[in-house]
Amino acid sequence: MKNLMIFFFMITSLLGFSQSSISFVKHMSADFDSYDISEVDCMLVVNNYDGDLIKFSVTVSANVNENTLSQLFKIGRYNISVKDGVISFDRIKNTILINGFKVLEDIKVEVLVPYGINFTRPLLN
Repeated sequence: MKNLMIFFFMITSLLGFSQSSISFVKHMSADFDSYDISEVDCMLVVNNYDGDLIKFSVTVSANVNENTLSQLFKIGRYNISVKDGVISFDRIKNTILINGFKVLEDIKVEVLVPYGINFTRPLLN
């Protein structure tokens, strides 16, 4: 009976850390003729389009429940910042542990850049 209870609690805790995802879109004005993006640990797709704004479409999947992922979003974990033409995702570089388990994130960023704006991304090693 004791082994059955331990097994039940292990399965329950694993289900508590199921895969969940959130998506969001951010728009920013294109104030510079050229933008660089800092090195990021995510899948990055850059495309041009006929428009005036730079558009970011971000999808984050993680091994935590949806409420936890939502809280990480609310505290600014996935903020996109721009300073002097450099776009960065500085907060996603930090590792997060919840109850001793590492949060594993799969982050996909699609960037739509207006024609005429130079956009430089880091080279893959």
